[in-house]
Amino acid sequence: MGNIQTILDREIDLTTQKCVGIVKAEDISEKIEEYYRDVPAKNILWDLREANLSEISADHVRKIAAQIGKFKPEGKSAILAGDRVSLGLSNMFSAYSEIERPEFPIPVFMDYEEALSYLLG
Repeated sequence: MGNIQTILDREIDLTTQKCVGIVKAEDISEKIEEYYRDVPAKNILWDLREANLSEISADHVRKIAAQIGKFKPEGKSAILAGDRVSLGLSNMFSAYSEIERPEFPIPVFMDYEEALSYLLG
């Protein structure tokens, strides 16, 4: 698996998937399956601030959104983007995932505190 570290904060019921360096679509897909199989915390934050997503295409994004569409989360999900590439791909993913499961939006943030406020609010 790529450079995705799972950080669990049981106190606030949050799993953070911290992506660092080159992250491939397969890495993200594996983490999604792992998370929804175990559901370690109600809410999940995908932290892409240190990720290099240059190997992820628009088609990968669509497939990941379709994959996540089969899961019904208990809590909220959010993405924390760090640059224009991660912001663009994250917004594309958010739009595709809203088509797959409109009742569970996945907003994109550029500010950690805003993302956390959304997830815990």
